Amino acid sequence: MFMKKIFIISLLLISYQAQALTLNIAADKPSEQAIPLTPALKATLSYNNGKFNLNLPGQATQAITSVVPAETFNNNTQVIVEDFNFDGVNDLAIAKSAGYMGVNIFYDLYLLEQNKIVPSITDMANPEIRKDFREIRSGSKSGNTYDTMIYRILNNKPYLFINTTTVVGSGLLKIFIHDTSGNVTKQYVASSYEEISEKLKPIELKIKSPKAYFYNEPAPEHKTGSYVIAGDSVTLYDISGEYVLAEYSGKSITKKWLRYQDLSIGEE
Repeated sequence: MFMKKIFIISLLLISYQAQALTLNIAADKPSEQAIPLTPALKATLSYNNGKFNLNLPGQATQAITSVVPAETFNNNTQVIVEDFNFDGVNDLAIAKSAGYMGVNIFYDLYLLEQNKIVPSITDMANPEIRKDFREIRSGSKSGNTYDTMIYRILNNKPYLFINTTTVVGSGLLKIFIHDTSGNVTKQYVASSYEEISEKLKPIELKIKSPKAYFYNEPAPEHKTGSYVIAGDSVTLYDISGEYVLAEYSGKSITKKWLRYQDLSIGEE
């Protein structure tokens, strides 16, 4: 009987979630579409000449600041209607531009708060809502790098929690962890083969060159006379071009730059 009650409660909770959907809107002509905000509340999203308006029952029309060029996405644009901040009410993510030959689609996010549309994240690339983690993930590719941003929710508003950059094929991930005010509290280099989270630890690698010299700055003219040797272990904290910021614990602690090519990355 107890399990049956849990099952019924779960069904009620699921049925309370508003339907999520993605709208494909012709960018070169006016349109109106009904969208669900909650199971009991629908609104009308209208589009004309690159601009959107939201009409809620009994409320004044609200203009949405996203402007979509008519030529975007072959004269079409997308609107994602989904609950981005996990408050039971659907929000809007409006596609505004594309990059990297269409791989990256950038959206502006608008939250519905107390019957008002409130601008939130801008230029959010390829968003993914991860309900199990209560977070939004955004990822974009540029050249040989891939950037990820993870947003957590505080007081119904998203804030940047983690952002990472990885060089594709390097096995290394540059990670920044932020507090709720946007300040970076941790920065280090981790393995790109593990799930991105605050639980990632700085990666430790061995030196493969007979001698690997330290640099005061990530440039050849800043080479020093100190070095580590093959088999020594270093911990990585930053990447800049062909150099990594590494920490070596010997008789004393040295934290300076090493050449990327002196490390046994992916060779152990």
